[in-house]
Amino acid sequence: MTPDFPSDRHVQRRVTVLCFLLYLALGLARYNYSACLSALLSTEPFSRAAAGFIGTVSFFAFALGTALSGFVADRMSPRRLVFAALLVSALSNLAFYFTRSYAVMLVVWAINGLSHGPAFSCVMRLLSACYPRERVTGASIAVQCAFFIGMGLAYAVSALLIRLCSWREAFLAAAIACAAFAVVWNAGLRCADRYTDAQQAEAVRGGAPAPAAPPAWKLVCGAGLALVPLALAVQGILRDGVTAWGPAYVGDLFHLDASLAVAASMVIPFISIVGIFAADLVRRVLRGNELTTAGVFFVCSGTMLCVLLFTTGKSLALSLLLLAVSTACMSATNAMLLNALPLQFGAYGRTGALSAVFNTAVYTGSGLSTCGIGLFVTALGWRATNVLWLLLAALAAAACLLSARRWQRCKAERGWS
Repeated sequence: MTPDFPSDRHVQRRVTVLCFLLYLALGLARYNYSACLSALLSTEPFSRAAAGFIGTVSFFAFALGTALSGFVADRMSPRRLVFAALLVSALSNLAFYFTRSYAVMLVVWAINGLSHGPAFSCVMRLLSACYPRERVTGASIAVQCAFFIGMGLAYAVSALLIRLCSWREAFLAAAIACAAFAVVWNAGLRCADRYTDAQQAEAVRGGAPAPAAPPAWKLVCGAGLALVPLALAVQGILRDGVTAWGPAYVGDLFHLDASLAVAASMVIPFISIVGIFAADLVRRVLRGNELTTAGVFFVCSGTMLCVLLFTTGKSLALSLLLLAVSTACMSATNAMLLNALPLQFGAYGRTGALSAVFNTAVYTGSGLSTCGIGLFVTALGWRATNVLWLLLAALAAAACLLSARRWQRCKAERGWS
């Protein structure tokens, strides 16, 4: 084992478990707004567009936070960055719980989105540093599962609290969870900091040459990945658009109250976990090409959305299944484009930067979807929105498949599996 990676399995397990739990806490503190959207609309004097705008601002703030922090994550301690992010998120959720002002909600939820920016880049940097490239996939899959479990947890807790109390208690629960986990994270990752410092000192003493580290945009363009941010933006629109507006969709079409609509939609994030494992299986069948794999799943998502278009309002169970499978396909594309690709560049020390570039594209799309879908539904209805989702899936599939051959050639030239 080279000094670039720790051989201590205890440190690796601890980092993986803490990153897994981090995504549970952050999912509860970010997707509670999406889960509570129907209930908020039924109790607050907001239009769909106004409520969606809060989510849009949050997603754009998250994209900004990711863009800024991803480059910092390669140079600063992930432990300190994430610790600060958890505390800010806790305070933001607490402020959202207490406020009755739309303007204050808008500001504090933007701050919440901004605070979540460092998380993904820090997690990717930790996994890249703690595992060799041939073993990092398993840890990455576990953390990806945690993302969707955290999303599902947000829906489950929100549905329960809406039924027992009100939608506001979902934000109080998230604030408590983030504050408590911040303490656990800070204490638990101290050993990883010491281990990484020892590795760096050993590398310096041994005179290990560091590989050239070109800017992230040069790596992206040189590897044939220039169209990937476009595909990721579409993925953000489809994944978070369906997640945020799924309860409203089934509530409107099947006349469910807010808590039942949220509970019914809770299945969507959990089925998404299946997409992660399906992506890894399909990638192996397709000779390890992440872009071809992502293109296949965008086509599959489009197929589900096409069936949904022709069965609108006919069956609650069928609609939920189609939405869930479509979102599972987005989790598969996420696994390929947002997780597998940046980890390939760990030797350049640019995992955090590439994660920032790609994640910024995802959440730019997410920001456009949350408000944009609200406006689209208000103006043209759910059927037209379904057509838009279908067209976007086709666009993203084309972007991935057009780039797949060059990416495979790049991997072969660099000896990547």
